[in-house]
Amino acid sequence: MPGVDGLTPGQLKKFGKSAQRSGDLYTAIFFYERYREYRENNQDINFTLAELHRSARNYEKAAELYNQVKLKAAKKYPLAQFYFAQMLKSMGQYDDAITEFNKFKRSYKGQKDERVYSKLVKIEVEGCDSAKKIIEKPLNLTISNLNNSINGPHIELSPVPVNDSLFIYASLRIDSLVYFNENNVDTAKPVRQFYQALKPEMTGLGEHPGTLR
Repeated sequence: MPGVDGLTPGQLKKFGKSAQRSGDLYTAIFFYERYREYRENNQDINFTLAELHRSARNYEKAAELYNQVKLKAAKKYPLAQFYFAQMLKSMGQYDDAITEFNKFKRSYKGQKDERVYSKLVKIEVEGCDSAKKIIEKPLNLTISNLNNSINGPHIELSPVPVNDSLFIYASLRIDSLVYFNENNVDTAKPVRQFYQALKPEMTGLGEHPGTLR
C-alpha cells in the first residue's frame, strides 16, 4: 500500500468510508480531512466531517464545518444550523448559540419533525440560560487530565468502578497514533483490552488479569 501522500482522492475517500463503517472516528477523520484538501467545497463531505468531529467532541472544527454547510447547503442539510448552534453552546458561546437556535426554529417550520426539534431547541436554549447563570457564580474547582499511565493517544472508554479505589476501563495501549483500514494487509489491527487503574492517584495498573461478566 502506498503512503498517504501517494493516495488518490478516491482512495482517501474509500479509506475514510471504511473507517467510518467500522466506527473508527479518528481514522475516518484523518482520511476524510486529507480527501477534503481536494474537495473543500463539497458540502456532502463537509457535513460528514462535521458529524465525525462532533462525535469526537472536536467542537470548534465541527462548528466551522457545520457553518459552511449551513451557509452553502442549508436546503439539503437543514439540521446543520441546529448542530452549529449546539457546537457554539458546547464552546461556551451561549448568546450566539441562542441566536442560532432561534434562527433554526424559524427556518425549520414545515418539516415533518418540526415539533421534535422545536422541543429540543427549547431545552437547548434553557440550557444556555442556565449555564450563563452558573458561570456568574463559578465554583472553585480544579480539573486536570489523568496522567499518561491511563491516558494515551487512542481513546479510553467504558470505565467501570469495581470498588471505592479500583476501576476498569478499555483502551488501545499504543504509544502513538496509528491509523488502520481494511487495506492494511501488512499490519495486524490491535484489539482494545481491559485495564485497571487505582484511585486516588489515578495510576494505571496494567491489563486486567481476569474475565469480565
